Amino acid sequence: MKKKKVLSTLLIAGMVASMMVGCGKSADDKKESDNSGVTTYTVGTEGAYPPFNLVNEKGEPDGYDIAVMKAIDDLNPDVEFKYEASVGGAMPIINFTKETLSSCGIKSIVGILNGTTNYILSRMASEGSSYDITLKESQELGIAETDPTQDVEGIDAACKTVILANSLLGIDATYSDVDVEGISNITSQAMDLARKEGYLIKLIAEVSKDKLQVSPRLVKKGSAYDLSGTLNMATVRTDLAGDVSVIGLGAGSLETASAMLTDLISILKVKY
Repeated sequence: MKKKKVLSTLLIAGMVASMMVGCGKSADDKKESDNSGVTTYTVGTEGAYPPFNLVNEKGEPDGYDIAVMKAIDDLNPDVEFKYEASVGGAMPIINFTKETLSSCGIKSIVGILNGTTNYILSRMASEGSSYDITLKESQELGIAETDPTQDVEGIDAACKTVILANSLLGIDATYSDVDVEGISNITSQAMDLARKEGYLIKLIAEVSKDKLQVSPRLVKKGSAYDLSGTLNMATVRTDLAGDVSVIGLGAGSLETASAMLTDLISILKVKY
């Protein structure tokens, strides 16, 4: 019986895939092997906001993860680079678009890619509360980080925008190419005015060859973007299948783990 070759698998869980926007190494990174001949590099992000190094002042990648560099340098048929959990947590988007929509050309992706900001904006809309009070509530519940900058200023969603641009639309982009605006300036008065006109305010990411943008936008009540809590969603606009929308929990340890396991299982099915 032929000895199986070692399979190096990169499963990136969290804010960003290092190859795409240049992140630093996390203390949660692990390398594990078992007797099946599978070597799994798991690049985790729990408790790692920061130490991510995104890009330098020139917009260039600043500090690739060692495991990622190794995989890139050792490119061969036995290496798979998977990162489903890097965008949307349990929401299927990267593998879904590459595999299920493989017959289609992707025109754009528009969606809600950050659960923390969606929770804050949802609460502001339903309760009429101010941004500061709602942020404090979300921190007490463990939804927002002690330092919420990555989320509320749109940085997290922008990094995910870059990943989708790179991997699904073939756009050679970095974080510096994304027009980013967060939600920290959204007032309860603005939310109330939008509500009276039949709209909600959501932090929307748009990915297309003409635009890479993360910003607060008005969305129609009852539309696919009318989601509460920490849910994520994305609408993939295609040339053949029209608009296809996906929804899922964008955060949580089990939710993220489910996406990571999906990557590993898909690789094992192909290889073995």
